[in-house]
Amino acid sequence: SIGQIAVQEGERVQAGALIAGLRTELETAALAEAEARVAAAHATWRRAVTGPRAEQIESASAAEAASRARAESSQLALQRLQVVARAGGVSPDEVDRARLAASADQSTVNQSSANLADLVRGTRREDIAKAHAEYIAAQANRDAAAASLDLRLVRAPRDGVILELPYDVGEYYQPSGAPMAY
Repeated sequence: SIGQIAVQEGERVQAGALIAGLRTELETAALAEAEARVAAAHATWRRAVTGPRAEQIESASAAEAASRARAESSQLALQRLQVVARAGGVSPDEVDRARLAASADQSTVNQSSANLADLVRGTRREDIAKAHAEYIAAQANRDAAAASLDLRLVRAPRDGVILELPYDVGEYYQPSGAPMAY
């Protein structure tokens, strides 16, 4: 249906001037959503290009140091228990538990070292390219939404005078029917 009429009968218009517009609530909302997706995709791309912050690397480094300290402590505890076990002071079950704890703590060291190395290397080129492609796609979707919105507007095809406006705001208009204005 017609959402607005921007001219009056007898008014002079130039080519491209807005004559009327169909209701655009859905198209306006789609454009706003597309613009928000462009902003989000741009932020994701910039974050990929920038890479991890120094604070993230420092945090990962601290986590690696803490896990390394736990692993050393577990290994020392295991060695002490093995000495006591040879003298019969502890059960083999306690030694097994200490061995498993030391192994788990060493695995945590390996994981935290890999996480730190990954942060220090920065963002992979493939991830940057993917983020950039998503940004470009978001821009294309935004442009398509803007074009859909523009299709809801009726513009003067050439300079002239509006002789008659056969429709009022709120009436249904079929593009294949009578012209919007004469």
